[in-house]
Amino acid sequence: MKRTSLFENGMIWFGAGISIAEILTGTYLAPLGFGSGLAAILIGHLIGCTLMFLAGIIGARQRRSSMEAAKMSFGRKGAMFFSILNVLQLAGWTAIMIYDGAFSDARHYGTPKALGEERIDQIRALEIARAFVGEERVERVEAAPDSGGTLASYGVTLTLNDGVVLNAEVTRQGGKMLWMVPEHAAFTPALTLEECAEAAQGFLLDRGYGEMEANHYQVYDGLAVINFVAVQDGVLLYPDLVKVQIRMDTGEVVGLEANNYLMNHTRRTGLAPALSAQEALALTGYAVGGVCPFALPENIPVYLDVSLKRFDTVYPSAGNAASAVRLTCEELFDASGAVEWLDVCKGWQA
Repeated sequence: MKRTSLFENGMIWFGAGISIAEILTGTYLAPLGFGSGLAAILIGHLIGCTLMFLAGIIGARQRRSSMEAAKMSFGRKGAMFFSILNVLQLAGWTAIMIYDGAFSDARHYGTPKALGEERIDQIRALEIARAFVGEERVERVEAAPDSGGTLASYGVTLTLNDGVVLNAEVTRQGGKMLWMVPEHAAFTPALTLEECAEAAQGFLLDRGYGEMEANHYQVYDGLAVINFVAVQDGVLLYPDLVKVQIRMDTGEVVGLEANNYLMNHTRRTGLAPALSAQEALALTGYAVGGVCPFALPENIPVYLDVSLKRFDTVYPSAGNAASAVRLTCEELFDASGAVEWLDVCKGWQA
């Protein structure tokens, strides 16, 4: 039987030790900015992968599994401790995947709907970024690396008067702020979430985003991250999502993520809700924002639209606005007890 070489064994554990989920989790819990964050990722993975590689060598030489090798070094109870840690990290991995699925950008189809036709150059992008943040707040603005793709953009670095550095991108088409993030985020909280949400909402309104409603909050290191969705005729347009980061010491906006909004925002027709929020709750047993196709009263049939099939996986609500479940379309059809697939949604192929 062919045995794996030292190099092959190293590559196996290198692959096992790198997880996008843990990188995403780190950005939520310990925002360090791009430079420090990249260094933390590289150093952390170097340490973690080295330990896993060395553990793998022990197991390979003794022809034992990782848990059996742990038992050799730490005894039965010690190995049980590592087994429990493994279960906990798997539970955490699943939780972060569900969370990110519920608020992920998913896959973008078609062309951006909120950019307009104007084409701008790098100099204009710098002017737009300065004005977006606020002329009075910016000490210096410089060009940074550009990016391509559907939302091709100019890179911008802004140094504020208080020394905070913001990295950002402005779209080449339309001159819209695509994203903005501080290099470091550690502020002393002095404001409430409600005050931060009010400041962020005013910031968006002043910059032409129209009516927006906050629907999800995160707080870490004195930074409030608030998800806003566009509102039209009293209807929440969840695809038109904008994430805003606000300093909880001053109430100033230092971060933004608007790619969903730029891809999807346009005026819709036929948005009048068929049910009020109270009627939906009484009929389904779920509050608006958490209505899902599972465990409904028997007299409510479930139908799925064929537009869902363009996604490999979907994330329907799991009963409230803060939860979701990851399913394939076939699994969704079976789990919901759907009657059939219908073709009623309009405009999703545009």
